[in-house]
Amino acid sequence: MGAAYLQYLGPPPPASSPAAALAPAVATPAPAQPKLPVLLPGAPQIAIMVAGLGYDPAQSLQAASILPAAVSFAVSPFAGYLQETQAYARSNGHELILMLPMQALLARAPAGQNQALLNWSFKRLQHFTGVTDAIGPAMGGGFMQDEDARNWLLGNIASQGFYYVEGDMSASGFGVISHRTADVVIDPVNHPADEAMALASLVTAARKTHSALGIILSPAPQALTELAAWTQTLGGLGIQLVPVSALVTPPLPMITSHLP
Repeated sequence: MGAAYLQYLGPPPPASSPAAALAPAVATPAPAQPKLPVLLPGAPQIAIMVAGLGYDPAQSLQAASILPAAVSFAVSPFAGYLQETQAYARSNGHELILMLPMQALLARAPAGQNQALLNWSFKRLQHFTGVTDAIGPAMGGGFMQDEDARNWLLGNIASQGFYYVEGDMSASGFGVISHRTADVVIDPVNHPADEAMALASLVTAARKTHSALGIILSPAPQALTELAAWTQTLGGLGIQLVPVSALVTPPLPMITSHLP
């Protein structure tokens, strides 16, 4: 089990902890993102969700400063620098998405346990528009494969007015909520040489189906720099970069479900 996975499972540092004491003052960086061209209506669309922000304030500041505002950020409720990341993102116009602690949810948990964790997660971040299971190696897993558990979770998310982003490209069963499933998942930490190829496949998918969602997991500084450069090529390809919320599919009629 990797260090990033263990860090995700750990609790957030308390206000009096050394980690919290070393947290930088919340800054509001001047908008520095290059502008993207406005294309004619009907152009293919691509959305990018950068997942895994909030653990490193320098990474969050870099992402907010160099990526176009249309790129969406996904943040874990366990991250120790949520307020800094939120301030950086909002000052530069980035949409925020909450990453749920999926492996801490249990399909057959004692009554109220899952609800308590969900409520806590919702309170950890403000101003987010959607919820996702995508965080490094931790996707929805067994919880989302249990139909009752999945419908309970999605029903809770929908009742709060949020959409859902699924990182497992083979997953299904999200019709009860406004949602979007990833078309391409990029992990530059494990496969740095594949980032350019994965981004190219995202363009191909957008041209084929008119829209595509790419998720990039916990990118290092160089991966963020390469992503920023790639976004500047989209206008010349006739593709519009949009926030994740622009690509969500409306829900089907709600199904009421409860965990046993």
